[in-house]
Amino acid sequence: MSSQNNQFPVYQVPNHPSDQLKVVLDYFDKLKHWDFDSLSKLSTSDFTQQTLPASLGLAARTKSEDIEFLHGFRDSLNSAQLQISIYEVNENKGRIWVHLCMETVKTEAFFNFTFGTGKDKNLVVNLTEFVDSKVYAGDSSGDSSGSSSGNAQQEMPIQAPST
Repeated sequence: MSSQNNQFPVYQVPNHPSDQLKVVLDYFDKLKHWDFDSLSKLSTSDFTQQTLPASLGLAARTKSEDIEFLHGFRDSLNSAQLQISIYEVNENKGRIWVHLCMETVKTEAFFNFTFGTGKDKNLVVNLTEFVDSKVYAGDSSGDSSGSSSGNAQQEMPIQAPST
């Protein structure tokens, strides 16, 4: 699922996005600029984050664990601004799927935002990210042979590819 070979049209934000879509777009804007304080205000206190596929063996993270993880991700990129292109958005009541490319780390991903209810209807309660497991594990070669070192994956930020 490496992005080097795929070109998708960039998503066009509607003239009147829903309140929940505004939160999702704000999330990516804050993430691109490493604005962790603002990011944390977009989710509920019981927010959880899960990275898939399950074969990566990563445990779900709490809100504070996710912010800590994002700090490490930023540090692994030497604080470089993320370049994110959104290709598709699928919005249903209380849930938004986003297909995107993070050019900074040369990978595609799917993000599923689940929103709360009632007073929390415009806050994210869960974020599930489906990532390219080869890139996440540090192999951005595009080799899809399925070979693996057999070692269990440790949770670590995606590393910027060497140039």
